[in-house]
Amino acid sequence: MSEAPKDSFEFWTRFVCAFVFFGIVLGLVAFYFLIDHELVPVVLVAVVVNVLVSWYTACHGDKAWEKVLGVLGTGPWWS
Repeated sequence: MSEAPKDSFEFWTRFVCAFVFFGIVLGLVAFYFLIDHELVPVVLVAVVVNVLVSWYTACHGDKAWEKVLGVLGTGPWWS
């Protein structure tokens, strides 16, 4: 399944899974930045980034996850 999702159900399933995963990750990062910054801008940036990354991963399928793992410095575990 390395190609983009073809139906609406698969798209929204991928979007929700990515939203939850990146929501947890970005929540932890936002919590770190809340020590020195205001609440509203940090949360707003975290939510916007979460939606954009989730949309990207939902549109591009597994290739997006491979790019995300590449950015993090790890290779995909399934290769």
